[in-house]
Amino acid sequence: MAAPPDSIDSSYVLVCEKVLHERDNALSAIRLVDQLWVTALPPDIPIDRTATLVYFVGNVRFKPGVQDFTCDVQFQLIRPNGEVTPVGGLETVSLGPNIAGSPASIAHIVHVGVIPRAMGVHYAVLLLDGNAVAKSSFTLLPRDKDPSEQ
Repeated sequence: MAAPPDSIDSSYVLVCEKVLHERDNALSAIRLVDQLWVTALPPDIPIDRTATLVYFVGNVRFKPGVQDFTCDVQFQLIRPNGEVTPVGGLETVSLGPNIAGSPASIAHIVHVGVIPRAMGVHYAVLLLDGNAVAKSSFTLLPRDKDPSEQ
């Protein structure tokens, strides 16, 4: 059974440089980013041979009492030209009973190598059963000089 309609209480996507998985299963997003500087490559290196590495961290929290269902979770990358690329593969998640009174939630994390084919605003989109439930933007910028000088 898929997630019931109108069952989502809140959702978000973070773009960050690192994610720590703590011993107690807590996740820590490190260095949240909205601008990523891309160093120009020598002309003899193909653009597909380089990538800017980031993590996409998504979370969906359901309304209290919503449980016992299965759903598919995935990220998409939307480039400035509108090109849409699935990222990280499709994951099927089953949610069973949770602690009484505590809302069920899904955390989805992927380590992404964004090939800098285009500079500009990109979007990380979290899909639940094929429907967008959250998104976050980040911008790839060419590094012509030290970012602290800009």
